[in-house]
Amino acid sequence: MRSFWNARARENALYFINNSLDYRGTDREAFWRSGETELETILAALDSTIAATATVLEVGCGIGRMTRALAERGATVIGLDISTEMLRMAAEQNPQLDNVEWLLGDGSSLAAVEDETIDVVFSHVVLQHIPDPVIVLAYITEMGRVLRTGGWALVGVSTDPAVHDRSIRLRDRARAVLRRGPSGQDDPAWRGCAVSIEAVEEAARRGGMVVARSIGEGSQFCFARCEKTVTMVSA
Repeated sequence: MRSFWNARARENALYFINNSLDYRGTDREAFWRSGETELETILAALDSTIAATATVLEVGCGIGRMTRALAERGATVIGLDISTEMLRMAAEQNPQLDNVEWLLGDGSSLAAVEDETIDVVFSHVVLQHIPDPVIVLAYITEMGRVLRTGGWALVGVSTDPAVHDRSIRLRDRARAVLRRGPSGQDDPAWRGCAVSIEAVEEAARRGGMVVARSIGEGSQFCFARCEKTVTMVSA
């Protein structure tokens, strides 16, 4: 996973973070603007507000597209990512964010974050790229571990298995070889996996959380608000 995302960062970080943009002529202003727009949309859809005093953990921060918007709302933000190259670029692109810490993750847990130190966890278009559903669900349980009681997580997952089984067209493979289109589209680290909302609820429960709200069930872009109510359940 680290090798894959380091390579994608060097190829075109903006596109691989927001692939609704043009690969060959990525609009930088549109890229950064989309972080604010998408965060506001997700928060509103799940009736959530980040307190000005909150410590926020972003799981899969990339080069800081959403981190900028989170940093405007919370007191402190920890941007965690598996890619050393993404984190290097994040620090370079966001020197103004003096309330943000960039943190390298291990790709399977939140071990770098201490227990019950976080008020809000946020993760958007990240977990759906992980190829193993066991790891996806383990991340959700880990969110419960790092959250303080009364804290909450907004978690984006895919709940549409068909999306992850789509074959890559020959034309797109050729474009990637010629460096006219994105590479890595058939790599498991890009294709990822889907999980059921029931599995998300169970993973949240193991972390001492309940899924209070969810939207987009059955789609590639399903979001759940998981609220920490009790101490994490031991495995």
